[in-house]
Amino acid sequence: MRCAIFLLLLGNASLHGGTVAHYRFENDYTDSSGNGLDGAGNGALAFDSNVAASDDAGSSALNATADFDYVSVSHNAAFELQTFTLEAFVRVPTQYTNTVGTVGPNSQYIAHKLRSTSSGSFLSSYGISVDQSSSAGSNLQPGAVRATIALSTGGISLTSNAAINDNAWHHVALTFSGTVATLYVDGRVEDVIGGLGGSVLHGDAPFLVGSGNFAGSTSVFRRNLDGWVDEVRLTNTTLSPSEFLVVPEPSTALLGCLGLAGLLLRRR
Repeated sequence: MRCAIFLLLLGNASLHGGTVAHYRFENDYTDSSGNGLDGAGNGALAFDSNVAASDDAGSSALNATADFDYVSVSHNAAFELQTFTLEAFVRVPTQYTNTVGTVGPNSQYIAHKLRSTSSGSFLSSYGISVDQSSSAGSNLQPGAVRATIALSTGGISLTSNAAINDNAWHHVALTFSGTVATLYVDGRVEDVIGGLGGSVLHGDAPFLVGSGNFAGSTSVFRRNLDGWVDEVRLTNTTLSPSEFLVVPEPSTALLGCLGLAGLLLRRR
């Protein structure tokens, strides 16, 4: 019973009052926050029943393994945040490579708020991506998670030491307090940049899941993700790991319940 109550409390993390948008991908692109920021599917997207081992995950996840497939949410002032937490569950193949056409040979976006569709650097107001298994970019670290924020004082980039290209579900999160940016993988801090100033730069481009920016004048999004995404949530405050949508380690949860069961048996 106590294990069940504990898991129920974990599941309540998705009910945070500061949620701006939450895409659960329960066979649709609906925003479950109640703010009406619904998305639209593009390309050959599908939904799979293989979901993260978390009470915060539903019964389906977004399959974005085809080329040029992504979810787009029209720009809204609600996305123009100065403090935030962006998080998601993601699963990418072990040999993670996607260099087809204008898909792009670099880090592939999981989710981000695009601010401009022109060429240049730091075109996302904020976003999270994953490096692919390719030698196309000398700065790539296969399976590493990256996060970027475009600030008026200059763009910043964070990179994880942990690699997630193991075909397993992982939780990734980027938090920004206004002065400190932190990148998490599976609830653990992977990179931190402090002493920041300025404001987050915004534009009227869409919020995207599974795709990056436009490829020049072709109007085709590049840097597409080749993987699965679920439970993309954007919050208007800096959450702590205990407030994240966390993917628990099954072995840890099982050991905890077994330990509790053993304790109860000894008390009988």
